[in-house]
Amino acid sequence: MKSHHPEGFFYCLECLLTVILSAFFSLNRTAHRVVMPICSISHENSMKRKELNFKQLISLTFAAFGIQFGSALQMANMSSIYKYLGANVDNLAFLWLAAPLTGLLVQPVIGMMSDKTWCRFLGRWSRRSPYILGWAFIAMVVLFLMPNSGSLFMAAGLLWFMDSANNGATESFRSLIGDKTPRKQRTRAFALQTIFATAGAAIAALLPWAMIHIFGINPSGDAQGAIPLPIRMAFYIGGAAFFLSVLWTVLSTPEDPPEDLEKWKLEKEKNRGPLLKKISGGAKEMVENIINMPPVIKEFYPVQLFNWMGMFCMWLFFGIGISQNVFHLPPGAAISGHPLLSLELEKGVAWCGMAFATYQVVAFIYSFFIPELARKFGGRGTHGISLICGGIGMMSALFIRSQWPILLCMIGVGITWGSIMTIPYAMISAEVPKKKLGVYMGLFNITITLPQIICALLLGFVSRKIFHNHAMEVVFFGGILLFIAGILMIRLQIRHDRNRKTIQEL
Repeated sequence: MKSHHPEGFFYCLECLLTVILSAFFSLNRTAHRVVMPICSISHENSMKRKELNFKQLISLTFAAFGIQFGSALQMANMSSIYKYLGANVDNLAFLWLAAPLTGLLVQPVIGMMSDKTWCRFLGRWSRRSPYILGWAFIAMVVLFLMPNSGSLFMAAGLLWFMDSANNGATESFRSLIGDKTPRKQRTRAFALQTIFATAGAAIAALLPWAMIHIFGINPSGDAQGAIPLPIRMAFYIGGAAFFLSVLWTVLSTPEDPPEDLEKWKLEKEKNRGPLLKKISGGAKEMVENIINMPPVIKEFYPVQLFNWMGMFCMWLFFGIGISQNVFHLPPGAAISGHPLLSLELEKGVAWCGMAFATYQVVAFIYSFFIPELARKFGGRGTHGISLICGGIGMMSALFIRSQWPILLCMIGVGITWGSIMTIPYAMISAEVPKKKLGVYMGLFNITITLPQIICALLLGFVSRKIFHNHAMEVVFFGGILLFIAGILMIRLQIRHDRNRKTIQEL
């Protein structure tokens, strides 16, 4: 399969990135040793795909850099933006409801639509590319607008658009990786995706801190209640990074059209009909897909519940928690119109960016060790151990009162995040039917969004009535949930090993 490289800027970047990664990690020489499939079972029923070379894998997975860049900016800074616009700590979880709700609705629908799509796009037959690029453009516009929000209502509305765009691009992108790679390369591809995603997220999380401490930009707002310039500039950079990295992947990665394109066109003609009939047929098919969910997704249900509730606690409250524990921001303080309190919050948020960058770097490094650990302890066991590490890290943050030690807590969180970004998707893409990969990737997202919806509805009450607006105590609670998720995952590995042993004995 020939790779198509756009001329000029993108091609030069690709060559440079290939040299750096190849030299530093020796991936070209050790591809089959370093990254092996986590799962050995596959239900691929399409034609056998040719293996991609290293440059093609880089081009395929580079979109993860920008997608996660934008997502990390949002995760690290939206709570502080809400605070600058007058929100209280106990309202933050409710204001974040956009993220899980859009994921719940958008990803399964986009997955099912892209499974059935083939169209002429950028001069060639495409399936996922139109969705990835279209959502990336929307995300770029929203990231430019978000730090200029003039009210809570505007910021919350833009968050809905941002999360819709992020979910739409993410689902289509992950399905594209499954489409383009043969089974033996799939874990390698998802590991590279994790590398780019964590690199983008680390840079994004670090940007506000770098703007203040390296480039010397004034962290205070230029007007009462204004969002500080470092945060605004970080969002502008994030919008450009999101769109350009996705554009690189779309331009350099041609999709494989159906084996029999004419047969596909005939089937599409047969399915034409009134819009209402299409909607009802799509809804019926979606219900059937949910009922017939593959076992590999079902076994994640309880684990994901605790896992993502724990992560959501950290994302929402960690920056505020640092401001309170390290920079002495009073719990429940109103920020709008108080320059000194605003500065304390900004210091905490900037250091939260440092902490989040740290866990992304750890995840980046840890992703190279995941395949070997999975061979030794099993995919489920490795994921369980990784989740426990994150739980310990989050719980320990409650007892730290100075800046640098807070970064040590992020080592455990980084181990968790590297596993979350790699193992579940490698397992699912290997075990679900290829023709429904998009919709099942989207439906798996339900196990991520439902726990977050529960948190968004309940955490405000919990933080106010139980934790009395002490944000880092909410993070500690999230660590307990993550620890429970790890124990549940290890139990799954024990059961899996027991069943396999029984089959071998029979």
